[in-house]
Amino acid sequence: MLKIGLIGAGMMGQVHARAYANLPQAQLVAVADPHADKAQQIVAESGVRIFGSMDELLANADVDVIDICLPTPLHAVHAVKALEAGKHVFCEKPVTLTMDEARQVAEAARKARGKFTVGHVVRFFPEYARAHDLLIKGEVGEPKVIHTLRGGGFPPWSLNNWMGDLNQSGGVALDLACHEFDWLRWCLGEVTRVFARGLAFTHLAAGQNRDHALIVIRFASGVLAHVEVTWAVPRGGPFLTSVEVAGSRGIMRFDNQSSMPIRGYWDVEGASTAVPESPLAASPFQVELEHFLNCILEDKQPLVSVDDAVKALELSWAALDSIKTGQPVTLGGAQ
Repeated sequence: MLKIGLIGAGMMGQVHARAYANLPQAQLVAVADPHADKAQQIVAESGVRIFGSMDELLANADVDVIDICLPTPLHAVHAVKALEAGKHVFCEKPVTLTMDEARQVAEAARKARGKFTVGHVVRFFPEYARAHDLLIKGEVGEPKVIHTLRGGGFPPWSLNNWMGDLNQSGGVALDLACHEFDWLRWCLGEVTRVFARGLAFTHLAAGQNRDHALIVIRFASGVLAHVEVTWAVPRGGPFLTSVEVAGSRGIMRFDNQSSMPIRGYWDVEGASTAVPESPLAASPFQVELEHFLNCILEDKQPLVSVDDAVKALELSWAALDSIKTGQPVTLGGAQ
């Protein structure tokens, strides 16, 4: 059994804590969060020890795995420190806020004794995994154009509204689109060009807690993808996800409002919003954590590598650069 130290007791930390309670190969033994009231919610459910910081946890608790569920700007320092301490590390997406930080984490992961992965959970949603398999098998022929949609209302639960601060969250181009970028790269390979339009530097940067972006990416193969991400759905509206693939042999489409319901309406501190949930017995968040633990126990490489996570972040920053300048961004030396 692997002993888990959870860093961060906010919304995602609580999701992870519930998942570990269902995994026989895991024992959540410690939680670190400077806000004791949040940590107490987890302790009430599982009886774990509480610490004010990861440093205190590492010094006083025997853990095998560090699970980082902190705001994005805090990912890098905690991931590097945990890896250097010899721990296996699961880090929520995106891997870091900046590309420099991502490269630091990647270097630490390559030198570390422990395994490392990032929570690009979309790969573990069954409909996305099935669509990946169908694309790889060529069931729709040669893919030509893909459209994806992800988003809902602005997330109201972040501490001190850090997600509403463009300099901390990166807006939807980083916080949401990194999911699509990771899944699309998993299916189609490398991207050579990114062009985007969005509200990040107008509405979100002005403190309006609203963002929307349409991002067009071209792959080395010539395939085009339109990635639409939003925090502009009215309060109380649904969280939307959809994928449509047009290929030389046909069209494949699914969405969470009809073909595969993945719905959840949460009331967070009086602000009703929607987040993606799964009707399955084991949520995709639980499945991805179980996958990582099994990789540790069986000495296998996780499905999402540190390089995958860095590439997804690179595409997010290319999209933000394009939104800011109004110009396309070329990647990988492509012309």
